[in-house]
Amino acid sequence: MQRSEQLEIPILDTMYVTDILTDDNRVFGAYGFDINDGTRYLIHADAVILAAGGHNRIWRRTSSRRDENTGDSFRLAVEAGARLRDPELVQFHPSGIIEPEHAAGTLISEAARGEGGILRNALGERFMERYDPERMELSTRDRVALAAYTEIQEGRGTENGGVWLDVSHLPRHTIMERLPRVYQTMIEVQMLDITREAVEIAPTAHYSMGGVWVNPEDHSTDVDGLYAIGEASSGLHGANRLGGNSLIELLVYGRIVGQAAAAYSANLPAQTRSTDAIDAARGELDRLLAADGAENVRALQRAIRNMMTDHAGVVRSEEGLREGLRKLDAIEARMADLGIHPDIAGFQDLAHAYDLKSSALAARATLEAALERRETRGAHNRSDYPEMDPDLQVNLVWSPDTGVTREAIDPIPEEISELIREVSVEGKLVE
Repeated sequence: MQRSEQLEIPILDTMYVTDILTDDNRVFGAYGFDINDGTRYLIHADAVILAAGGHNRIWRRTSSRRDENTGDSFRLAVEAGARLRDPELVQFHPSGIIEPEHAAGTLISEAARGEGGILRNALGERFMERYDPERMELSTRDRVALAAYTEIQEGRGTENGGVWLDVSHLPRHTIMERLPRVYQTMIEVQMLDITREAVEIAPTAHYSMGGVWVNPEDHSTDVDGLYAIGEASSGLHGANRLGGNSLIELLVYGRIVGQAAAAYSANLPAQTRSTDAIDAARGELDRLLAADGAENVRALQRAIRNMMTDHAGVVRSEEGLREGLRKLDAIEARMADLGIHPDIAGFQDLAHAYDLKSSALAARATLEAALERRETRGAHNRSDYPEMDPDLQVNLVWSPDTGVTREAIDPIPEEISELIREVSVEGKLVE
């Protein structure tokens, strides 16, 4: 932020981007509006970098804030002509709080387990003994999340649908010194003292491994001049994400993508524009502003979150995913009768309508790809296909036109394979 100020880079904090503008599969800018006063923006740009996050807000419990990660980067890319890759690969963090409603999904750091926190079900059982007796609470995110989900589904969860994370047996000075943010968070949101009481938690949607299809070399997309980075992109984390990979994601690819976009812009001999594309973006915004139907945007957003939690959560199945698609069909039918009502507080209702469109698209891509991935791999669990399928070591690529197609994964270069062997101990990879 300080560096951007030094370089006097203009930042439009209150602009909501509704469309990436293209002409003949080439980016020429973006269109949007100010969420406070509705002012329209038409921005001409040689290149656009999508850094708008993933889609974990389309589940009921999520670590994302209220109005982010609704899948808007997915929708913007797809409507511009790009595709999505592996949208079904979503990481569920094992420890998100359940109450209060406005804070549901707020994470309790894994440091709580690292410092000796114990997980118990409603019967008081230390249930990780059943799932990973060697590592117990120090097991991986996906395994702990799956264990907690299983306990809840099999009727050993709390009344609110969770399990207990307890650090109260630790010395108070250890908690205050090693877990100060966890302590402060729980005091602020629940007035709960973790030095005396256990925290009620449940798995929460945390990270999108899948996202917009990008070229691994420079994160360019199917659309000339359109790039994606971070959680908006795909391919970097495979089927599961290690927390330390933020370094690669932000610093390494941040530099690569920035340089690639700048080089692309510098080498353009001319920039074409399309009045039709601008008119279409303007017309859709006008249509939504004039919408006066009976359906409430927020209610339909909640319907999508409930559907995804019920049918495409930590564990999926053929029956559940197909039921989810049937419910999504019904939700999309209701979206034709939206009512949009900007008021004196601003145009947030209009922004929520676009968020809803994004959530519906991201939900469909996720459900259809999860249906096609008939196996359990990484953070993707299928109850009806509990084993990994070696023939499905592929990327699943989705678009509204083609549905789900399989994309072969390039073999690991020999020099990388050699490096992996060097950092292995007794055949086990050192994380």
